[in-house]
Amino acid sequence: MLMTIFPAVFLTTFCILLNLIKILYGLFNDNERGILTDGFVSMGQFLALGYLMLFFVGFIATITEWRNINTTTFKKLIYMFTFPLFMLTYIPISLQAVFKKVEWVPIEHTVTTSIDELKEK
Repeated sequence: MLMTIFPAVFLTTFCILLNLIKILYGLFNDNERGILTDGFVSMGQFLALGYLMLFFVGFIATITEWRNINTTTFKKLIYMFTFPLFMLTYIPISLQAVFKKVEWVPIEHTVTTSIDELKEK
């Protein structure tokens, strides 16, 4: 599992850190304003293209599952646009998962609910 998610997490984190270092270097060195501009442009491209890629994934999922998503059309459209922001929360979560030691603790499930009861709510 680690080798499945780690390359993407590492590359994403590395790109963000590299761009932040370029921006900070450009801020504190008056002779290197080109690096500052390059850092902002690079970070903007990274965020914009990442958003568009994740939006496309959410768009395809929404179109293919349109009838199975039990909400209004307006909410479906809003969720498509907020899906990339939701997916960005995966970066810090997966970084913590890579380095944190976890222990398995059983969870006792005592409440039973049917699908029909969930649809009523």
